[in-house]
Amino acid sequence: MVGLFYDLHMQVLLAGKERTEDEFRILLQKAGLKLNRIILTKSPMKIIEATL
Repeated sequence: MVGLFYDLHMQVLLAGKERTEDEFRILLQKAGLKLNRIILTKSPMKIIEATL
């Protein structure tokens, strides 16, 4: 249920969108970064680890 709230909050208030791992990889590459890994957490959020 909390995950749904985060999705709604992101869409409505932050004009955001959910991205797949491949979409994040491409976005980070365009910024000159490399996606190392996506770390799952106990919450609906995930941690994205990237390097130069």
